[in-house]
Amino acid sequence: IFLKGFKTFPLSISYYFLAFIKAITILLKKPKKIDFLYERDNYLNVSVILSRLFKIPNIIEMNGFDWIDKEALMASSNHILRFLSSLLRILAFSSYRKATFLFPVSVRIKSILVKLGISPEKIEVISNGVNTQLFYPIEKNVARKQLDLEKNGIFLCFVGNLVPYHGIDVLIDAFEYVLKKKRGKNIKLLIVGDGPERER
Repeated sequence: IFLKGFKTFPLSISYYFLAFIKAITILLKKPKKIDFLYERDNYLNVSVILSRLFKIPNIIEMNGFDWIDKEALMASSNHILRFLSSLLRILAFSSYRKATFLFPVSVRIKSILVKLGISPEKIEVISNGVNTQLFYPIEKNVARKQLDLEKNGIFLCFVGNLVPYHGIDVLIDAFEYVLKKKRGKNIKLLIVGDGPERER
């Protein structure tokens, strides 16, 4: 998944470089008014550098490790990609160790971080929030009727942003495999969301 998205690498570098410059400008103007730096995990985690420079705690939100998928890395025959991927993995793991706090969204991600040698004391699991007045469970048949779905069908569903790192293409390929294995079964794939991958 990570290697397929390598086309966006130069753009990502440019984005984080500009974000880094902007953050330094703000910190130079108002260093005492900022209590901590918050950043969603990526392969650079510039908040770690800023934290060291300005003596301000930093927090990295962790949502997963898809972009450092080891199998995808080792499957690549491109030596340059393998080298860059290995380098980014090292940078990422180093930033995890140097971060003030890490906020993974699941216990599984925390367990991986601990296996990587990160101190459990600076890891706090904070699950993704949800508006329970808008999203709440209802009886299955009622839900199917509201969504105009067949009563006896089997549905696999993805809900989220349609972006490359979610691997929607992998899901579709996997679903085709399921259909071949379960011929005659009334199975359908539902993809709910929007984003750049929608046009594919």
